Amino acid sequence: MRDRVGMIAAAGLWALGGAAAAEEPLAVRVVPAQPVTAELRLELTGEVEAAEAVPLGFRSGGQILEIAVEVGETVAVGQLLGRVGPAQARAALAAAEAQRRAAEATLTQARQARERTEGLTARGAMTQAALDAALEAELSAQSTDDQARAAQAKAAQALRDTELRAPVAGVVTARSAEAGQVVGAAQPVITLARAGRRIAVFQVPDAPQISAFAGREIALRSLDGAERQVRAVVSEISPVVSAQTGTVRIKAALAEGPEAPGLGAAVAGRLDLPLGAAVSVPWSALAVEGGRAAVWVVDPGAGRARLTPVEVLRYTDERVELSGGLAAGTLVAAEGAHLLYPGRPVTAVEGVR
Repeated sequence: MRDRVGMIAAAGLWALGGAAAAEEPLAVRVVPAQPVTAELRLELTGEVEAAEAVPLGFRSGGQILEIAVEVGETVAVGQLLGRVGPAQARAALAAAEAQRRAAEATLTQARQARERTEGLTARGAMTQAALDAALEAELSAQSTDDQARAAQAKAAQALRDTELRAPVAGVVTARSAEAGQVVGAAQPVITLARAGRRIAVFQVPDAPQISAFAGREIALRSLDGAERQVRAVVSEISPVVSAQTGTVRIKAALAEGPEAPGLGAAVAGRLDLPLGAAVSVPWSALAVEGGRAAVWVVDPGAGRARLTPVEVLRYTDERVELSGGLAAGTLVAAEGAHLLYPGRPVTAVEGVR
């Protein structure tokens, strides 16, 4: 109580602006900088996802007749996932087949004509020019037949593309279309999580040292009620901070095995990163000098305080950890520092803490 009265009295004298008051020692509460072993701890809570998600859509657009799978269903390679109306594709295939048959007939006629012309030319009944024309007509018919066969193959593929089949084994994680809906070519309608590797995805607060967590192992526990643990290794740290949440995304590759949580399972864990020796001071001791962090260092013998720049390592709930600029045990002003200025006489309050 006596200390607080002293501080109020000192502040009042300064407000009056008297020359004598300017030299009156200011009572400040000082605390020693505490040595600490600093570490960065991240409490992680996230979700298990597939390491690779495959968005799938029909190669040919149209009206969906059927979506044959549900979200969460496990599918095998080649399994039917959905169909769009095949009427146009069937008509196109029929037309391509007719064109191919016509081209094949024309080629047969051209080949027979060339063979007859060769025989007559050998007997001297036809000129070489006639034989050359017959050969040219056969080559043209052959080219037309090749084009017709390619068009038929393309039309046949388009008919097959009215069915969407699983290119890989996996689990259906999303379904964005229903029967009766008209979709465009390659518009995603189903997302398939490839079977195999799984990852855990977390959103964590940004920190300067967060990149040092890359490659570190985490012991994750499942939050589904079962007491299961699985090892994971940090595989990716996003270099971009989310504009919406101010967090950074971390991915960890889960060890494969029967104990691994399923897709969508909630998991939690913790990452600790030792940051080395540091000192800590209360939040109230922190000041600013030239845009940099600083503290008022108090020398009780000299009765003065000096503003000393410091390097902030990290902020905790109640204290600030410093990595440079201040030695352990140094007395700093923790209360009343906002009234200090260079050269101001000070008195350290009894009962230093």
